[in-house]
Amino acid sequence: MKLLQENIDRLTRMVQSGAEQWSDFEDSRESLDYDGAGNYFGHADDCFDAGTEYGQYLEMEETLALLNKLKENNE
Repeated sequence: MKLLQENIDRLTRMVQSGAEQWSDFEDSRESLDYDGAGNYFGHADDCFDAGTEYGQYLEMEETLALLNKLKENNE
């Protein structure tokens, strides 16, 4: 159980720092003025790298939700 909580704490910190980084992008993506990630991030390489980082952030969110669910079920 201790290992589970350590992973939850670690991912929580990572997701919180990522939320600060990605909140502007997510807000822009939902706006009517958004015309693609390429225009938001710039050059194709930058867009690819940003997309990879954003995907990792989303994966961490999903993993954190799963770990929290496991913790709830074991309490």
